[in-house]
Amino acid sequence: MIRERWTRGADHLLTACLFGLVLVSTFTIAGSWILLSTAVLAWVVKEGLTRQTPIARPPLFLSFLAFTLVAILATLNALDPGESFSNLKKPVLFLIVFLFGLNVTSQERWLFMLRLWVVGATVVSVYGLFHYFVSTTPKVMGTQGSSMTWGGMAAIFIPVTAGLFLGEQSRWRWFHGLALPPLCSALLLSFVRGAYVGLILGLGVMVWLRKKTGLLVLTGLVVLGIVLFPQKVSRRIQSIADPHVHSTQVRLHQWRDAVRIFKAYPLLG
Repeated sequence: MIRERWTRGADHLLTACLFGLVLVSTFTIAGSWILLSTAVLAWVVKEGLTRQTPIARPPLFLSFLAFTLVAILATLNALDPGESFSNLKKPVLFLIVFLFGLNVTSQERWLFMLRLWVVGATVVSVYGLFHYFVSTTPKVMGTQGSSMTWGGMAAIFIPVTAGLFLGEQSRWRWFHGLALPPLCSALLLSFVRGAYVGLILGLGVMVWLRKKTGLLVLTGLVVLGIVLFPQKVSRRIQSIADPHVHSTQVRLHQWRDAVRIFKAYPLLG
């Protein structure tokens, strides 16, 4: 009886943390790490009590394992192993795949979580736009400390929301359609060129999978947008192909340095 009670409690805590992680991941990194850590603890307790872990090596498991081993070897071989180890976080994030894959088993719950995610992203977008227009902030940053962080996140939010809008048949479809304008506006006003490129590529893949001729429509919309967008946004988009922009020069130097580092340390970076 006590074991069953603890198992149910761990399962409820795990579910609550997963739902919370979906929501807070749109606006707080610290909160996401706290909920992820709690979810992992609840999962370990639950599986320790039931001893029925249904892990059957998903297709990505070997890729995750290989990446983790290379990261550990690179840390051991680093110039400063201690500092490298303290930043060894990416393999931990792979646990999200297993936590959701093993514990969210119905299509209805997946859809609910995606909708919750879009709701959080939309609220953050509206907040970021409001803060941009009523303050002296030069860029939309959502609730993040950097416009680049927000731009990268928004480049993921928008294709997912667009996919739900195009694919769903429920009344939620219209909410997703209404969410797209603030999401797109918040991305454009982040002035993050990499996010612009990522968004266009993401939408391009979606359009290609649905209807290849839709790429012509997408291209036309991008060109029309460059003409109709505010001048500051249009200039930012046009500067993507300009190699003389300072930030582009920085990236070109970084890429050249990366090639030299790879030649010197081809296996472990």
